[in-house]
Amino acid sequence: MKKLVFASLLLPFLVVGCNSSDGGKGSEYLKPGNPVPPEEFKANGIFVGVNNNSAMIVAPDFGPLSSVVMKPEGSLIVTGSAKTYDNKMEATGVMYYGSGGSGYEAESRSEIVFDANYTIFKSSYNGSSIEESFKKIEDSLDLASLEGTHTSPLNGDTIKIEADGSLTINGSCTVTGTLKRTGFYYGIDDAEAVACSDSTLNGAYQGALATVNFNGEYMIASIFVSPEYAVVSAIAEKN
Repeated sequence: MKKLVFASLLLPFLVVGCNSSDGGKGSEYLKPGNPVPPEEFKANGIFVGVNNNSAMIVAPDFGPLSSVVMKPEGSLIVTGSAKTYDNKMEATGVMYYGSGGSGYEAESRSEIVFDANYTIFKSSYNGSSIEESFKKIEDSLDLASLEGTHTSPLNGDTIKIEADGSLTINGSCTVTGTLKRTGFYYGIDDAEAVACSDSTLNGAYQGALATVNFNGEYMIASIFVSPEYAVVSAIAEKN
């Protein structure tokens, strides 16, 4: 079995500045169909890359964020709030975290299009187009399966989940909260980050957590966003 490697457990970044990008406003973007409520969007769910070990979580009902793409090398692509249709999702704003730093392009546009076989993510960042195909997988594991401490094999940081849904993440920040099942993922409305290595990241957050099954090997992924659009993301292998 191919071993999953993600660059870090806790990846904090603060959205500062607003660069501009046309976000792929060209004809390659599909014309919207009929509007549908976010919770009825057909591509809501958890996905893995068709050709690699990327993962994607699509949840336009989450609010401030609508999707997260996690790359094996540790980079994250996070899309802002979205409009949903019967044939696609359109999001405005792209946040990026990678080894070269982080950034936010407020006007960048992303879309998620689905058909009978695959779901396609299209976006752009810093003038470069991004396109990747995904296949949908099972919903997150039940809470009983997640109880315990899950550790990053790279740096020893941990995600601890109690039987009652209490969550504690220890890494560059200590993040606490309570998991509440929301369809295919867990919402975390009461998250708080303290003792962050960057003190500007301390404070209240809204979060989400999901499990991703890579051919029987599970990853636990979570993301948290503050009212100031500071974002932290925690990733670990399930024990």
